[in-house]
Amino acid sequence: MKLAKLSYCLLPIFLLLSLQVWSANSDQRIFYSIAQLSVGDEDKTNVSLMLAEMVKEIGGTKEHGEYDYGVFPFPRSLSNLAFARADVHLPVVVNKAGASELAKRGYAYISEPFGEVSFSVAYRRDDLKMQTWRKANFAAQQQGELSLISDSSQEWFFSYFNNIEFSSCRACALEMVARGRVGGFLFATLELDILVSNSDYDNIVIEPLETFPMSMIYRMDNTKNVERRVTRALRGLKQDGRIKAITKKFIDFHQQPNQPLMNSSVSN
Repeated sequence: MKLAKLSYCLLPIFLLLSLQVWSANSDQRIFYSIAQLSVGDEDKTNVSLMLAEMVKEIGGTKEHGEYDYGVFPFPRSLSNLAFARADVHLPVVVNKAGASELAKRGYAYISEPFGEVSFSVAYRRDDLKMQTWRKANFAAQQQGELSLISDSSQEWFFSYFNNIEFSSCRACALEMVARGRVGGFLFATLELDILVSNSDYDNIVIEPLETFPMSMIYRMDNTKNVERRVTRALRGLKQDGRIKAITKKFIDFHQQPNQPLMNSSVSN
């Protein structure tokens, strides 16, 4: 009886302490590691700048609290997450293969995507096998013995294709396609367009593959309630139209690239 009374008295104290711990974790600063989406040695796509602007909006919401961010080369951004130098890495595509690979490494998607990204396949216009596969809408099960290559940043997300390799040199990957060493180069459409247009290859065509949701990933062992805080902030930004406004600015910039999108610095 005395034990029951003691437990009854201690319960409110336990709940209060738990609430204080949860509140303290919710107020902790979140660090966002933004991948520099560069073509060659330059960020010609300005996607990283758009993401930085979005992170500033997320960090300014009432639910979110304080935040920091930096823009890094893609491998460095992932290593920031791996070594707990960052709480969130972005951007990543969302698909089943990615979810499985992330879980193996102790990461997970932020459940609220913030946009979409189009992926395409670049291949030689005289490649009859690639043309046949194109007619099958690039279905993975119809790939057969065709070899593909993609950027190393996509290894977790497109491993479901057969005979696919990954390279950190995008210009080299395009050259391999142009010389017939691989069948196709699978990558984000915008980057592929820039790579091909800046090359001397006149035998390359680009065809759409699929459009994927775009999100962020975080460490599942974090103690800052990252998933909840970022998801709520993103939903708020969607509801009041701020995400749409940022995306529109980016789209308008690429349609009429006469004005700088915003100023940014990239960490090495």
